[in-house]
Amino acid sequence: MDTDIGTELFAGYENDFNLIIADISSKLQGLQEQDGEPRKASLRAAERAVEEAEEIVQPCTGLFRD
Repeated sequence: MDTDIGTELFAGYENDFNLIIADISSKLQGLQEQDGEPRKASLRAAERAVEEAEEIVQPCTGLFRD
């Protein structure tokens, strides 16, 4: 893989990952004020965001292999 292309690709993954992490943090911070069904919905949304972050990290592990 061309180094420049790999660097750009990684930077794109990093940007997407950082946005998702910020979204997860925001959702989790709001949990303290919630209870019942809204809390469950926020937890499910945070779990989906974690799954999305995992999908971004998965291809990145291949960038560091020869």
